[in-house]
Amino acid sequence: MSVVPPDLQGKAKWPTRITMGARATGSRTVSVSVLSLCQFYNWSTIVLACDEPENGRSCSTAQAVKRDLAAVLSDVEIVVFDGFTPSFNYIAALTVLSEKARVVIYSGMSKQAMRNILITAYNLNMTNGEYVHIFYWNYATGFTWRWNDKDDQIVRQAYDSVIILEQDQSRDAPPKGTPYYRIKYGWRQRSEELFNFTYSLSKPVR
Repeated sequence: MSVVPPDLQGKAKWPTRITMGARATGSRTVSVSVLSLCQFYNWSTIVLACDEPENGRSCSTAQAVKRDLAAVLSDVEIVVFDGFTPSFNYIAALTVLSEKARVVIYSGMSKQAMRNILITAYNLNMTNGEYVHIFYWNYATGFTWRWNDKDDQIVRQAYDSVIILEQDQSRDAPPKGTPYYRIKYGWRQRSEELFNFTYSLSKPVR
């Protein structure tokens, strides 16, 4: 759960955010959301990247999404990251991604892995508009570029090529009137009002 920041309208700080269907629908909701984006922007080739062992949850989600999308898109591949290992070679991994597709879906990346990906992508000239980096989580946290370190400005610029997919947990909503309820629905409503782009099971992307 995340608190709605008072400067959410500042796109220079916060990445584009898309709310999907309810969490209970699992990977199918991710597939529908990604497919909607691909059809809207006419993307036919994508690559999925997951940040866990191949039998981990994020890679299982990526495998399920690949199965759903393979019947519609011309080419879908999966690349496994190991962002939990400090010595992981992000340059080599993103070089492989850049050779496969210009639209990358990252499943389950840690906050540090996401930051390392964006820094590396910036240094490899993969944040200049030719590539799209889509991050999927089932929780809302760690979206801001501001960590108050030497890489803040690089990550801020890299966010211009980032889309965040967040699952709508409305089926698990806390009771109305509670602080958590106001946080959850306040964020969702403001995201739709400010960015005019949200997705739910009853409201397909147009």
